[in-house]
Amino acid sequence: MTSIQGQKLNQIPRTLDEILNFTSVEKKRVVNAFKMVIKELKMKFKTISPITFIPMLSNKLKLSNETQNRAIKVINTAKKYGINIGKIPTGFAGTALYIAAMYNGERRSQREISMAAGVSEATIRNRYKDLVKHLKIEQ
Repeated sequence: MTSIQGQKLNQIPRTLDEILNFTSVEKKRVVNAFKMVIKELKMKFKTISPITFIPMLSNKLKLSNETQNRAIKVINTAKKYGINIGKIPTGFAGTALYIAAMYNGERRSQREISMAAGVSEATIRNRYKDLVKHLKIEQ
């Protein structure tokens, strides 16, 4: 059994960047092939919750369990208000960890978070602004 198959069996989500590490094909071709397979096979996918990325990102950032739990609370609260709809799950998870880490005194920079999550610093910054505004988080 290959690593990728094992990950699927264990329900561990994988980002596009992680998949690209296993191939020499350019990103655009992989994305187009994925879309074609989905369309041809009429496949439907569940939206991946940002919560599924919290343990992996926390591990990369060396954050405590307390910070992970606080980040999950941030995500669950955001879900109640629909703030996460249409947002990149890894970016949203990273932003929740950014907020939780600040609150718990384990501060990480937006750059550190963005690199761990595989998104831009602008994504973290914009999600942060959304969460602060809608959830009335003190800065």
